[in-house]
Amino acid sequence: MTKAVLRVDKCRSCGAPVYWLRNDRTRKWAPIEVAVNPKGNIIIENGQYVVVNHPRVVRDGERHLNHFVTCPSADQWTGRKSI
Repeated sequence: MTKAVLRVDKCRSCGAPVYWLRNDRTRKWAPIEVAVNPKGNIIIENGQYVVVNHPRVVRDGERHLNHFVTCPSADQWTGRKSI
C-alpha cells in the first residue's frame, strides 16, 4: 500500500500549517493541524482523517488536532460566537 502524499496548506486567518482532509465517514472537509499532538483525537490514514475519540474506534498512529480547536480566528469560520 502506498502512503498518500499530503499537501501542506496555511490557515487563511493565522497562517498555521494545516492539511485540508476529508473525514473517512462523513466526507466533510476540515483543516487538520500538521503538528503531531499526543492529546489529539485525529489520525490520518490514506489521505483522509479518522476521528478516534469513540470507544469502538481503536487505531494506532500519530495524533493530530482539528485546527478549529487552536486557531485564534476559529469563530470567524465556524459560526461560533465568543463569549
